[in-house]
Amino acid sequence: PMAASPIAASHVAIMSAASSAARGATVLKELAALSEQITHPDLQMAMATHAFEALKECEVKAQQCVKVLAQALDETVDIAENAAWTLNKLMQHFAAVREWASAPEGNVRPAIRKALIRHHTNNNIVQCSVWMVYSLEGLPGILQIIDSCINDPVGFADQVAAAAAWTVYEVRKEDDRVGDDLPPEMFNILRSVAQLARRRPQSDVL
Repeated sequence: PMAASPIAASHVAIMSAASSAARGATVLKELAALSEQITHPDLQMAMATHAFEALKECEVKAQQCVKVLAQALDETVDIAENAAWTLNKLMQHFAAVREWASAPEGNVRPAIRKALIRHHTNNNIVQCSVWMVYSLEGLPGILQIIDSCINDPVGFADQVAAAAAWTVYEVRKEDDRVGDDLPPEMFNILRSVAQLARRRPQSDVL
């Protein structure tokens, strides 16, 4: 039989370790909850302390991973593309990641906007980055991107402006699907999109 490639073997090892770590984290969460019901004070303190310290270490490591991904947005296209995809997925599914990314010391927001400028020709990076802006800042963040495109002709490229406009369309389509009212920011955004199209009539993507 053909031997597994080093990459495949490494992936299997990582997934196995991740599965074990996930089981451990689940046990720790349960232990932290059960420690409240332990009646012996010394044992209760010992179990609560160990569980808290271990869970806190998990959180710290997860925050470090988010920072590494943000820093990778400023790397070469192949690295930045993978980082943008991963970070976008995390932000979509985990409020904790959005909270960490919003912290000023994390420098995640500046990294996203820098990626929109440096990698504006890569559609995957642009799309993921614009959605990350929406995850962190909502429609006001998208409006800021569009207004920046209007006011600074050498700032964000047409591809970024088009991605921002498309994100607005997708958000509005989802609002229509679930029956939500039109958010107040939407009127300003639509006005800005129309203004942007007039400012860049030569664009092939707007």
